[in-house]
Amino acid sequence: MKIFEEILEKECIKAIINKGGEVYFVGGCVRDYFLSKDPKDVDIVVRKLQIDEIKTILKKFGHVHLVGESFGVIKFKEFKTKFELDIALPRKDKLDNTQKGHRAIIVQSDPFLSIEDDLKRRDFTINSFCFDQNLQVIDPFNGLEDLYAGIIKATSNEAFSEDPLRMLRAIQFAARFRFSIEEETCDLIRKNAAKIKDISKERIVSEIQKVIDKKGDIGFFTHLLFQSTIASFIFPSLNITYISHNTLSNVKTIGEYLFALLFVNSNKKAKEEIFSFPLEKNTKKEIDALQKMLSATTKMHIFEALQIYPKIIHSKFFDHSVITDGFIDGRYPKSLKELNINGDELMKLGLEGQGIMLKQYELLEEIFNENLINVKEKIYFYLFNEMTQKLGV
Repeated sequence: MKIFEEILEKECIKAIINKGGEVYFVGGCVRDYFLSKDPKDVDIVVRKLQIDEIKTILKKFGHVHLVGESFGVIKFKEFKTKFELDIALPRKDKLDNTQKGHRAIIVQSDPFLSIEDDLKRRDFTINSFCFDQNLQVIDPFNGLEDLYAGIIKATSNEAFSEDPLRMLRAIQFAARFRFSIEEETCDLIRKNAAKIKDISKERIVSEIQKVIDKKGDIGFFTHLLFQSTIASFIFPSLNITYISHNTLSNVKTIGEYLFALLFVNSNKKAKEEIFSFPLEKNTKKEIDALQKMLSATTKMHIFEALQIYPKIIHSKFFDHSVITDGFIDGRYPKSLKELNINGDELMKLGLEGQGIMLKQYELLEEIFNENLINVKEKIYFYLFNEMTQKLGV
């Protein structure tokens, strides 16, 4: 409660209230408070003042940035402090049937819209209650009861038809909080599942990333993804009806997660489909390296996988007996730079051009086969013996 009390004591908020504005704390910060989590971002709604009136008041206390006239959202940063706040007018959604996905939702602000109508447009009941400026709970949809019961319930029957991404958010919330999804809401998701195709791939990846970043249950997330049939529209080439929780138990990155999906349904089309998502370059490298690691039968195969994406050496996705201890403890070079003789030194021994790299890989093979230790003196001794044998000495 302290964070809300401190904000209400801010001079900028007092000025808004003194001007006749009504202040409400809304969204995730209120939900997180009742989950005994420290709210990181606080959002407020201000009623009964026009957006220009709020801007004029706030400019006396800090930097003001308006995010879209129709949205009626202000980003505020107080002078000489790190205090930041998102301030919005009450809003309502209007559906534009000529558009698809989130572009079909036209958000309109209205300073005199009731707070209950503003809450009604929110996705789930656990996000649809608020504190007023007296820190009294306003909860028209019994969201607090659902929060304590661990239930994800759509605030309205139009929740998913208005914004199909909310279906994925329902699953993401369930996985993060270990909540169940109310049966009627599950039915609404299945009914609207195909509409997820209207959502950009960037936004889909973002929701998956949240589950991983916030340490949600990625196995439960995937189970719900397939149970709801949404998976068949996001990844149509993945013919997966079930994926074991053990397969996903050590997933720590989105690259490992997407690889896990390919692991149980490996086909070229599925990989092309996954790579069509807006993934970072390193994520794609990670997937390629993990695939190579999976099929590795020699230490050289493992070395080659590490050249694609070195960080997979720390991956918990594989049993380390597969990776082998030698790469972990440093006995085996994980790159040519870790080989204790470099190209210049080999050049001084008379090698040149491609012959230098061929010799480096020959040395790696000897080290991997336990015929040579990766110590400079041992490598020089090995090369000296090789040279004397060639000379017949």
